[in-house]
Amino acid sequence: MSQYDANVTWVRPRSDYRLPLSVHVRDFAKWVNFQVRPRVRPDLQRFLIFGVGRSGSTVLATLLDSHPAVNCRNELLRMHRRFPIAYLERRAGKSPPEAAAFGFHLKPWHITRVLQRDPIAFVKTLDRLGYRFVHLVRENLFLKELSVTKLHAHGVIHAKTEERVPKSAFEVDTEFLLNQMRSGLAFEKLELACLEAVGQDHPTVVYERDLLRQEAHEATCARIFEFLDLAPHPVSSPLRKVSPRNWRHGVKNADEVAEAVERAGYGDYVRQADAL
Repeated sequence: MSQYDANVTWVRPRSDYRLPLSVHVRDFAKWVNFQVRPRVRPDLQRFLIFGVGRSGSTVLATLLDSHPAVNCRNELLRMHRRFPIAYLERRAGKSPPEAAAFGFHLKPWHITRVLQRDPIAFVKTLDRLGYRFVHLVRENLFLKELSVTKLHAHGVIHAKTEERVPKSAFEVDTEFLLNQMRSGLAFEKLELACLEAVGQDHPTVVYERDLLRQEAHEATCARIFEFLDLAPHPVSSPLRKVSPRNWRHGVKNADEVAEAVERAGYGDYVRQADAL
């Protein structure tokens, strides 16, 4: 089985993701109901988009959700839930009557940092409940973590088509970026360990190949719909990418960033990014 660094993947305290007590009381009531009637909508196909952030997950979720038979939510477990499985079933039960499939985006750190659960045990539970995994990856670690860095600086990564967004370049904190890249590698190992533990035959969506260009969206989603035993359907997303295609155009200290990443041993990622 792939090894992952628990010291990296578990570092953030759960207090960052606390919800009001009233939410946990409501979740407990749902958990009690879950023990009596575990499946609110047993007819629904369950699936999840499994992968770290800044890999096109929000776009993919909106594309899949544009299918009339799909109810695809984004990060349902980004805040701590004492009874996450019961909560997911409650959300599945709220699916429209015409929905044949319910899914959501699950990041590995949702399990470790937010829920404080054992990641292998948690994904095995989802597997036993019938959730089917769609693995989402972004091959260029540098661009993925640069996107995280921009999110911390600007708070905007993508927007709806009609929205105006800031276009100014920003200055990258190189140490923050490098720490993100190290953490990103640890989470990639955790992803693989989870998928190996589940052992499903799952489709893999690669951001650069399947989501970056709009013309690839139909074929990408058609593959997932077939995996979920759904009829094909045209897809669309209201979101648009706001970062420039050339990463250097959006970074004030681009040369400094490239040199720091090279010194840290990640130079190949920068050269790949420059070639896009």
